[in-house]
Amino acid sequence: MNQSRQEHLKRAAEQIKKAKEFEAVKEQEYFKKITSGTRWKIFTFFTFFCVLLALLTTIDTFVDGKTVKLREGEFRFDRSLGAMDYQSVWVNENDLFMVHFQNLQGKLLNTFEVTESFIFRDYKYLSFIREYEDTVTPLERTRMYASKRISIYDWFPLTQVLLFIPLLVLLFKRQKPWFNFAQMACFILIFPGSLVLLYSLIF
Repeated sequence: MNQSRQEHLKRAAEQIKKAKEFEAVKEQEYFKKITSGTRWKIFTFFTFFCVLLALLTTIDTFVDGKTVKLREGEFRFDRSLGAMDYQSVWVNENDLFMVHFQNLQGKLLNTFEVTESFIFRDYKYLSFIREYEDTVTPLERTRMYASKRISIYDWFPLTQVLLFIPLLVLLFKRQKPWFNFAQMACFILIFPGSLVLLYSLIF
């Protein structure tokens, strides 16, 4: 009876061992599949695309391009958003800037300008001259600034961190569950997001 039980346990142990070996082989084959061939080439291409985009948007965040003077009709004031203490200013109907009401007192409409980013020529901030004087303070002119809302430059460095994730996955690839998850996340979220980001900067 004991001998029969020992044989049964031995067979069970061998079956478990074979199942583990089979599972290890399957995992190795799957890891090889997702780190070679066309799929891996696509992943590598988009990884370097994301790194390049991260570097370009970083430069654009810190380096200003040319400043463009706005003519009448190229910008308008709008209160439809109802932002408390802030006035919405739309430039060319596409770009939104929020200016504090206090900063608009004494504004000179013929001094409104927008500053572009260095590489993508996307609007970064709006500026204008404000005049102020009272019985104590002599007339002074101050240039006021307002950043563009819903802008890539407001999301630094979060955007750059996300764009560098594929590079980390590429450099630290391991036959681990986290690698499979991270690679899938890159294909589903980061790579499409990088294309949307590029489109929003160009158009």
